[in-house]
Amino acid sequence: MERTTSAPRSTTHDILRRRRFRAAILAIIPHTLTESERQDEKRVPYDNPYRKLQWLPIVIRPEAVAKRGEHVGKNTISFFLCSAGFFYYEILPEGTAVTVRVFCEQLREMVSGAPVSHRMQGKFLILMSHARPHHARATAEELERLGITWLPHPPYSPDLSPCDYHAFRSLEAYTKGKKFNNRQEVKHAVDEWIASRPSSFWISALPSRWRDVVAKEGHYLDY
Repeated sequence: MERTTSAPRSTTHDILRRRRFRAAILAIIPHTLTESERQDEKRVPYDNPYRKLQWLPIVIRPEAVAKRGEHVGKNTISFFLCSAGFFYYEILPEGTAVTVRVFCEQLREMVSGAPVSHRMQGKFLILMSHARPHHARATAEELERLGITWLPHPPYSPDLSPCDYHAFRSLEAYTKGKKFNNRQEVKHAVDEWIASRPSSFWISALPSRWRDVVAKEGHYLDY
C-alpha cells in the first residue's frame, strides 16, 4: 500500500489500524527443540524459516510456519574480524565442538590470515568470551607465542561482542529463508555474505560501547 499510494508509512499504518488491522509475525509451531545457547561462535542451521510481518484483520490469526525439524543439521562457525574486515573463519563439521586444540589452530590461522599491517605490528588484541577453550593453559601459551593479548569480556554480554551484535546479526538476516543441504552450501552462503558487505560494514564500535557501559555504570543498554 505504501509503495502503491506513495503515502507516508505513518499514514498507511493509521489507515490499517482504523480498518482494524494489526501487524503480526507468522506463528511458530513447536515441532522441534529450541537451539542450544550460543557462545562466541555462531551456529548456522541448514533450515532457516522466514517469518514475515503481515497486516491482518484483528479477528484473523496469522498463518503458521513449521519450526525447524528436530534433527535439522547445523554447523558451528568461528569468525575473526576487525574494523578493517574479516581475518579468518572456519565452519566446523556437524557435531564438532570448539576444543582447545581446535581453537589454538584457529588462532594460528587467524594470525596468518591477518592484514599485512597487523602482522607488521607484531601484536594483536583479541576480544573473546570466557568459554573454557579460550582460557585453558594451552590456549594462554599459544596466545603468548603468537603475540596476542586477550581483552577481558564480561560474561553474558553479547551487546559488547562485535561478532554477536553486528556480524552474526547480519549473517542471520542474510541466511533467513534459505535452506542448505550440507556444509559446503553453508560455506558458499557465508562467502557470498562476506563478499556482499561493503567496506563500511566493518565498523569500530567497541570503544564507544565500552564508554556507554561506563557512563551507565554497568546497567543494561537498550540499543
